[in-house]
Amino acid sequence: MKNDKSKELYRLASSEQQKRVGEFADVEDSTSRKNEIAVCRTLIEEAVQKGNVSLANSLLNTLDRLQKNEFRRQLIEHELLTRPSIFRFANRLVEIMCDEISQLNGWEDVMIRVSERVSEALAELKNEAKDTEGLSLPR
Repeated sequence: MKNDKSKELYRLASSEQQKRVGEFADVEDSTSRKNEIAVCRTLIEEAVQKGNVSLANSLLNTLDRLQKNEFRRQLIEHELLTRPSIFRFANRLVEIMCDEISQLNGWEDVMIRVSERVSEALAELKNEAKDTEGLSLPR
């Protein structure tokens, strides 16, 4: 009942606010994190428009932490792969192909060419704009 205890940590002015805290405590998916980032950006915009520099700076720090945490979560949950992970996958793929065609004459030359082509393709690998839409770099 971790969520129940965290709900009790906040004693807010209205029962509606208290109810919202309970609703937020029950949500644990990436959509809520994306919404939190969006809300934070909106609050930053409002603070800047009102000239509240202190609040804007505080919210920018919060935004930075939210984005870093989301990036870490995506890496940990394998939604994003690191470049070294992709290279390990490519090496494993070439090993599998070698195992499968090792009975053919001249297979070594074929696999050397395949390995070189895969390495070149990986070296040129870049994310397409559609793959990174909506993402920002952690600081």
